[in-house]
Amino acid sequence: MDFVNIFLGKNNNLEMFSPELLSGTRMQHRTLRSDWSHSRKFSYSHVTCSRSTLSPAQRESTRYLFVFGSSARVLGPNMGLEAWYMDSSDDDQRKPHRLNPNVSVSLDELRKLGVFHWKLNADVYETDPELEQIRKEQGYSYMDIITIHKDTLPNYEEKVKVFYEEHLHLDDEIRYILDGQAYFDVRDEKDRWIRIAMEKGDLITLPAGIYHRFTLDETNYVKAMRLFVGEPVWKAYNRPADDFHIRQNQNTSGLNPSATHRLVHRSQV
Repeated sequence: MDFVNIFLGKNNNLEMFSPELLSGTRMQHRTLRSDWSHSRKFSYSHVTCSRSTLSPAQRESTRYLFVFGSSARVLGPNMGLEAWYMDSSDDDQRKPHRLNPNVSVSLDELRKLGVFHWKLNADVYETDPELEQIRKEQGYSYMDIITIHKDTLPNYEEKVKVFYEEHLHLDDEIRYILDGQAYFDVRDEKDRWIRIAMEKGDLITLPAGIYHRFTLDETNYVKAMRLFVGEPVWKAYNRPADDFHIRQNQNTSGLNPSATHRLVHRSQV
């Protein structure tokens, strides 16, 4: 079934307005808080959006979600996921490690590296139809949940060190933060570290072949869903691991903004 979601959010308080929208075979009305992001694949035919239901004053205070090809995004300053280039300090890995002045990284820049993001409602993850739709579309047939905290994870200190070793996987890594906070660090095309701040409701996919690492922040706690296509694969290859064919793909198509990157295979943590 062809469908598309279009959101119209008022920029003050939590009052929402939703336009009329028509898509080829299905009509759907939804709202989105102006500080949320929404990024997912779409198939659609013709879409029209009418503002006639809004007063002139309301039209001035709204912003739109436009459809671009097979993805959608909110146009606005807050994209729902914060990322930045890291400094070179060897200080506590759990600290933010921002440059001074800070150099932020946009979702568009992350997508060029093959990193994709959804913002979901983690409070309803067990019955969330949007999560179910994503799992169906991407083929995430297996999932489990891990809690990383010194009181719940066996060999906590050792595993935290292992997670922070720079490594790659031969399949995509998909993680959904159900509670708490953490960081994923990924290398860009110039081998610079980008730190991605993950918090409750963030679902992220890291492409196969990208060098990355994971750490808790200073709260020392995160609960995450690990998603897989088929049976889970846990193997990680510490750097250097450039001889793998998937690494060569990452160095070409993964950094090409016009390339269509595969969102799924299997995933590791």
